Amino acid sequence: MSHDPKEPRLPAHACGCGANLNRRTILQGAALGIAGLAGVRPSFAQDAADAMPPQAGDFLVSSLGTTPLSPEDIRLNSNPTEAWAMSPDGVVRSGEFTNSILLLRYEADALPPESAAMAGDGVLGYTLICTHSGCPLNTSLDGELIACDCHGSRFDPKSNGKVAHGPAKRKLPQVALAVADGKLVIAKGFDSRIGGDSVGDDDR
Repeated sequence: MSHDPKEPRLPAHACGCGANLNRRTILQGAALGIAGLAGVRPSFAQDAADAMPPQAGDFLVSSLGTTPLSPEDIRLNSNPTEAWAMSPDGVVRSGEFTNSILLLRYEADALPPESAAMAGDGVLGYTLICTHSGCPLNTSLDGELIACDCHGSRFDPKSNGKVAHGPAKRKLPQVALAVADGKLVIAKGFDSRIGGDSVGDDDR
């Protein structure tokens, strides 16, 4: 194929290939790519719902199933239960690891007012991600505290996830829970940013 002298060439190293490309070739390829996406649009919509953070009205389901959890499914005064939010139409929001939720249950009248206001029949929900450097939290309590084994941070679940021991400086993000028709639901999504504050830093 002859080259139109009015069309600029891209050097071979610009595309990582051995042949020169002109602007028309690039635009034609882009058009083909866009046309190809039309056939997978429903998959993209599903992926988007799957990756959304927990939303108000979502149910809570076990990390191993899709049956909405009730407060009684969470053991009283015990280790956290790992769960996901599930939309009312059945999409489990497990597309992002940061959506994972730790559920802990206490006697409702044993919680301070600030914590009781965030609980659904004594069940509290927190992110699985430590606020120090983004490590996953331990699903076994250290005494009464949520533990991160990466750098030793500890969080108090009965006090809205406040830091009990550093190096973390920020409390655990928390979802507000409620009970509807006997099932746990999200009343309000995470109250602060998910993730570690020292990611990429020297956090010795």
